[in-house]
Amino acid sequence: MTEQTGRRRGGRTLAGRSLIGLFAGLLIFVLTGGPGRAQAPMQSFGDMPARPRINPDVDPYPFDPFLSLRIYLRQRLPAGWWARDPVYDAGAFTVVVNIPENWRGNPTSAMLQLCPQPTSALWQGINLIELKPFFHKSPWPSVTCRK
Repeated sequence: MTEQTGRRRGGRTLAGRSLIGLFAGLLIFVLTGGPGRAQAPMQSFGDMPARPRINPDVDPYPFDPFLSLRIYLRQRLPAGWWARDPVYDAGAFTVVVNIPENWRGNPTSAMLQLCPQPTSALWQGINLIELKPFFHKSPWPSVTCRK
């Protein structure tokens, strides 16, 4: 068959090859989750500028203080440091921060550096954060962060 009529060449038509490539690309796109797969978790749309308040019962992405606090600390903790999950008790979120043995310095003053700025979006649903350093197998005095 000839190439001019769009018929078979090498066992497949040219249009058939294009469709196979299109379907293969679409299959890869669907299996990998599309473009939003590796993005950070979305928080509330209700606090965006020029946006009306959204009813919390209807908001598709409500503010999650536990998740927000975990993400905040994960971004700001130095290498080798790690924080336990936040605990909410008596109106405050308490987080124990584990500091490696080979670190040198004052753990309590290091906690002051971790307090969010007053303009941070973290204060949207959190009023008080208590950071408790755990260093050399013992707890140290905690730091209280406020707006």
